Amino acid sequence: MKKIGKNSGIVTLIILTLFCVFSFSACTSLKEEEEIEKGEDYELNQDISEWMDEGHKNTTVESSCFVIKSKAKQGTFNFYIKDRDEHLVSVFSTAEEFTGTSFFLQAGKKIYRLSGGSGIISVTRETENGLQIAYVVPKVAEVLVDFKIVSSFDKKDGDMIKMTSVVKNLKSRKENFALKLVMDTSIGEKSRYHFYGSNNEPIENETLYTSSRDNKWFITGNEAASFQILLNGADISVPDFVSVANYETLNTLNWEPAVLSSRTFDTVSSYNNSACCVSWKKEFLEKDEKFSRIMYFAVAAYPESLTSDRFFENYKNPEKPKNQAEVIKADGESTFRSENTPGVKEYVSSDEKYSEDYSIYDILQDYEENSEETDGDQYSVDYIRRLLNRIAELETSGKELNQEELLLLNAEIDEILLHLRENK
Repeated sequence: MKKIGKNSGIVTLIILTLFCVFSFSACTSLKEEEEIEKGEDYELNQDISEWMDEGHKNTTVESSCFVIKSKAKQGTFNFYIKDRDEHLVSVFSTAEEFTGTSFFLQAGKKIYRLSGGSGIISVTRETENGLQIAYVVPKVAEVLVDFKIVSSFDKKDGDMIKMTSVVKNLKSRKENFALKLVMDTSIGEKSRYHFYGSNNEPIENETLYTSSRDNKWFITGNEAASFQILLNGADISVPDFVSVANYETLNTLNWEPAVLSSRTFDTVSSYNNSACCVSWKKEFLEKDEKFSRIMYFAVAAYPESLTSDRFFENYKNPEKPKNQAEVIKADGESTFRSENTPGVKEYVSSDEKYSEDYSIYDILQDYEENSEETDGDQYSVDYIRRLLNRIAELETSGKELNQEELLLLNAEIDEILLHLRENK
């Protein structure tokens, strides 16, 4: 009897433990569902609601070089490169309706998976030059992603994709937002090296890049086709960081992945499964305000070569001021903010003279060595340091920011930065 009673106690304990675990999981799931309202109860923005009816259909568009497919229900997409025999070579993993490739949105402290995410509304439609996918996180944000087919030069027919992502704040208050894209690349996984950097060196281990100055693009591919991820040049929004790693490392709600430089593209649960993550800097938005992020992709089928360099050589964009970020106000008017304005740090120009990573901090040391060449106290080292210290003091004080003073200080920094660049 004692033996039976002992076993009965153990069984009871196991049952109670399992009940607690399942109860906790259920409560967590319910909590998440409560935080994101049901799609049918949410009134869509007019811009998106106009194509809501047709937007629930899967969409396919193509050029002579590639095909773009999108899944409306999951809000997913994939690129296919046409090889020399017109067979389609998939760039991203096709498993589970392409959900391995996804956008992630950070709103305040919360992170949302947009492609296939719970409670996320997604629609898609064809456009004149490509297709669009719209995501709605009810009462939080709208994200519109536009894929536009472009050509690297006049005689090339649609060998590049311009991807523009627009985030709109639906909250009733000012909030910070950030966007990132995780791409479950499968095209290069059977090759000896999954990725090559812009220095033409193979990337053998997981790597995190915080600057695109020396890593302007990555290439992945196989014997049939090549796919290029472009991170710097033209009107590209230079990322906050880029990482290449095992897919399991990047497919996480942690905003910055735990990349290990000593680890190859293998984990205990995932072998030879590489991916690329591109994350852009956060932006502080007022209610109904928007910001945009831009990047490009290029493709080529053997024996052709990638020709994206010709696109960037011929690119001209005189409309947007150097080193400023476009912010679209609630009334639709486009304005520009300094890249030094706190929380508004999209970098849009990428020529060598006005490199995104070339800031006042970077040139200060060089300037100290040539300070006698400057004209006036405004450009003295002490004055510059005082400006920088004052900006840092305002940003870290914990008090409500004096936006007017910050704008004045940053305008002063911009003027000094321009002067020093021109006289470097």
